[in-house]
Amino acid sequence: MSGNTEEQGFKNNNRKTLLITVIILGILLRIILLIYGTDYEGDAEIYAHRGREVLKGLTPYKDYVETKPPLWIASVVAWFYITTVKSIVSLKIMLIIADISFLIGGLYLLNKVKNRENYDGLIFLIMTALNPVIIANSAYFGRYDIIPAAFSFLAFFLLRYQKEKLSALMLGIATMYKYLAAVFLLPLLVAIRTNVKRIEYLLIFSSVCVLILIPVYFIASIDRFIEDTVYYFSERSTRGIGVWKLISRLGINTGPSNTPLIIQTICLVIITVFMMAKRKLFNNDEAWIELLIIVFYVTYLLSNKIVLMQYFIFYLPFLALVTSRNEINISAKITVYVLNFITFLLLLLKYEYMDNILLLTVGVITVYMATIVPLILIYRLLIKTKFLKNVKEKPDITNQ
Repeated sequence: MSGNTEEQGFKNNNRKTLLITVIILGILLRIILLIYGTDYEGDAEIYAHRGREVLKGLTPYKDYVETKPPLWIASVVAWFYITTVKSIVSLKIMLIIADISFLIGGLYLLNKVKNRENYDGLIFLIMTALNPVIIANSAYFGRYDIIPAAFSFLAFFLLRYQKEKLSALMLGIATMYKYLAAVFLLPLLVAIRTNVKRIEYLLIFSSVCVLILIPVYFIASIDRFIEDTVYYFSERSTRGIGVWKLISRLGINTGPSNTPLIIQTICLVIITVFMMAKRKLFNNDEAWIELLIIVFYVTYLLSNKIVLMQYFIFYLPFLALVTSRNEINISAKITVYVLNFITFLLLLLKYEYMDNILLLTVGVITVYMATIVPLILIYRLLIKTKFLKNVKEKPDITNQ
């Protein structure tokens, strides 16, 4: 008996060492890329400049052009005020801290529900801590997408364990960091459509958004706010590795068109109806919600007019959560990671800016396949293993 206990203790210690090693490696990679990209300005310079402008007394949406939600600008201003360092490097350090906080927080949540579900924290860490696009996005490019992605992840995770009010609050916060996070509201509402009370709680999401935006409307000019945000996003040109950029390069669609929006809406309606119908195959919502959110978001992403590297950040936490389930075999996990790694590597190497039609065509096919194939693979495993059933908690014999 003591031998088994010692062996189990050795395995646990060994696993903790692996977890710590992955986290440390993730931190080191981010620091290295931060140092390497010290001279790279990009989006980080824009954010830093706007933060400095606010500290000088200017008002966002009124005195200068601002296209990001108010909570992000407020975070930049608060960070600069507290640290007194208003540089690009300082901003990137804040993003790395947020990045690592999410890794550790996500691992903590998985361990917290370990008695309920079968998660592999190591796989979750590898899929996030060592993912090239997450590392590059925060440490090199200085983009802040990991923050709204983390809050979206929290919103979903809390909802699964009947923390509806907190879930709605997290989704509201995520949206006030980046409007893109609002796309998660629909699949969450669909997933809990049979529970009116929980839907009412989720509507707090809208209230949170309004409460945060009210001061913006009063302080800034509402006309300027609309011009800087709504008009900006509606008029953005086709960019990234997407079918719309390929169409543009081929000269098929040379002028402004609502076709991408129409196609995107049709895709979202079809995938939503399909997932609602398939729900009857399963006994509960837990893993099904995970898959629904991933499929819904990827459909939104790939049918969008713009397919840029940072948009995949929202996709990763949910994909990592699904693949971290022990019911999914290691070969499937490796396949998912490799396919996504190829996609992220393409985006990381700035294929989003390539103009060669042949390379762009190959890039589009690769990106679409490497995001859709893992979903098909996971979906088949869901049906095959039936692991959507509740994982029964082992009885606590100490109380008997």
